Amino acid sequence: MNTSYKQFLFLQSIKLVIVFSLIVIFLGSALSINAASEEKQLIAPVKQAIDQSKDTTPKETNSNVVINKPQQKEQEEPEGKIKWTESLRFKDFYMLPLTLESLERTKAYKNHLEKEYAEHPDGFSTAVEYGLVLIDLGELDKAQAVWERASKDFFNNPGPKVFKAWVDASKGNYSQARDPWMQLAREKLSLWESGQGSGMWMPYHVYSVLGLYLIKNYLPQSDKEEAEGVVNQIAVHFPVRPEFASILVTNDLQSGRLKSATKKLEAALNKNPNEPVLLTLKGITELLNGNNKEALDLFDASNKIFSGSPTNHLMRARALYAMHRKKESNALVEELIKLDPTCNISSENKDKFLAAQSYMTTFDNKKNGGFLKKFKN
Repeated sequence: MNTSYKQFLFLQSIKLVIVFSLIVIFLGSALSINAASEEKQLIAPVKQAIDQSKDTTPKETNSNVVINKPQQKEQEEPEGKIKWTESLRFKDFYMLPLTLESLERTKAYKNHLEKEYAEHPDGFSTAVEYGLVLIDLGELDKAQAVWERASKDFFNNPGPKVFKAWVDASKGNYSQARDPWMQLAREKLSLWESGQGSGMWMPYHVYSVLGLYLIKNYLPQSDKEEAEGVVNQIAVHFPVRPEFASILVTNDLQSGRLKSATKKLEAALNKNPNEPVLLTLKGITELLNGNNKEALDLFDASNKIFSGSPTNHLMRARALYAMHRKKESNALVEELIKLDPTCNISSENKDKFLAAQSYMTTFDNKKNGGFLKKFKN
């Protein structure tokens, strides 16, 4: 078998997986809610497509999400003294499962799609595949051009507009990204409020809600409050769906509800044991609890699955710093600076960003807000 034929077979095998994912994104049923009772519904997000294509055995963890009624005031746990003061970032999430398998294969597939797109830029499948790969590889200028054209060529499909907004927000254009996401999220919420359930959910609905959450702190106050209200009312219905679980857990960590965050993570990881963002959040929870070794193990496990998360890199470095392994910690910061040049960390101010006070509020209310001694480095 000659080399060119092997390359052809390689590209075709990847294409089959990606096309399957795209069918899931834009045509397949994702989520449906029955307001009267809990239901198990078929969901095939992009990140689960490879698992489904490899294993045809019905598994609840691969193909179904249990949709729970929001529990009444489960967040009765009072706000704690130890709070995470940061949030997740766009690059902590990935679009295509191929990105987890091999960076080199992803780049090779991108090069193949680039040629196809140059010949047929109006082909829906090629445009969408190419746009998603470019997002995962961080080639945002190219991705923006692809999604801008796709939004016009396929005007009636919300998907391209949602992913164009993802690129806009990744480049700091938060207000521009808000409108298409808010429109879809409001539509879902209005269906709920009218007693019709929320209808069929597609992954671009999920990314709209997640995107709103990631940009809310960069919006004007009135828009921020609206985004928080819409996102939180939706996310509570999907406590084990990774994207929504990450929202709920982050809310808990930012409010110091560490026990509540731990319970949510246990439930979500039970359904999605290899989801990197959930493992990273579990690591953050352990770090806030002072369990540095356990936190580092979780950060390492997440990084082995997905090595492109800036938050994971930073929190791994902080865990090492807390364990007085500063040489390793500094090396990770240098990796982070290359991975995410917008992280606002330089070689000169590393200690400032690695110390516990840079990412957690540890105020003792009884002592007028003084930092708790155990968290000083």
